[in-house]
Amino acid sequence: MVKRMLTNYGNIHVDLSWVVYEDTICKPRKHDTDPLHPQQVWIDEVIEPFSDRIMLGSDLCGHFDNHGKTMARYNNLLKALSPESRHKIAKDNAQQLYFKKE
Repeated sequence: MVKRMLTNYGNIHVDLSWVVYEDTICKPRKHDTDPLHPQQVWIDEVIEPFSDRIMLGSDLCGHFDNHGKTMARYNNLLKALSPESRHKIAKDNAQQLYFKKE
């Protein structure tokens, strides 16, 4: 469904955050403390092809003491991406969308 929407609607952007990332995109974990590993099908069919419209999110609001730990959940995803996609998803797309960085 996400791939179809990104294909059909060029103005849609995706924020990969908390529950969707952990429960849908990543492989199931036995324990909540196990590291998150994205499913390869998501990388190959959605994230890499549409890397110019995908961003990382945190769902943090008001208090940012754990921001680094919260964002570290995406480390294995970022490692699995091409360098170009990694940079777009980790930084450039949000800057472009929110601040119209040219």
